[in-house]
Amino acid sequence: MEEDLRKIHLENLLNTLEDSDKDKKIEICNIMKEMVEEETVKAKRNQNNDMTHFLNKLKELLEKTINRYSE
Repeated sequence: MEEDLRKIHLENLLNTLEDSDKDKKIEICNIMKEMVEEETVKAKRNQNNDMTHFLNKLKELLEKTINRYSE
């Protein structure tokens, strides 16, 4: 149930991201980054190295996106 709500929340964030101004894009990316960080902790706890690697790459991408919008 919680995972379904997180997916819906993420979908809503992505939809909002498309129609947002720069500051809102940065805010949304930061929220998604926090979600990724939480999932990374879970993946590490479960020793899921593939998922941890994927989430770390996703976090890097979000950080680059935030930096791009911050310029």
